[in-house]
Amino acid sequence: SLDVDVTGEIDLNVFFGLKEGNSGFDEINVRFNVDSDADETQVEELVAQAIKLSPVRNTIERNVKVNSTYTLNN
Repeated sequence: SLDVDVTGEIDLNVFFGLKEGNSGFDEINVRFNVDSDADETQVEELVAQAIKLSPVRNTIERNVKVNSTYTLNN
């Protein structure tokens, strides 16, 4: 099995507008938890492939257009 834990470092003072800066994550940490009979080389290859193909990683690393809309229901 493969579980992936993702955590991030963010300055909440910036996020809440208490100080100037970038409100995005300063750091994102990914930890792969592998339960397998495979040897270490095979696990390293699996993790490398997971990183290479990750849609989240590939989205974060490039400039992606973000579309926003809203509906006001009164």
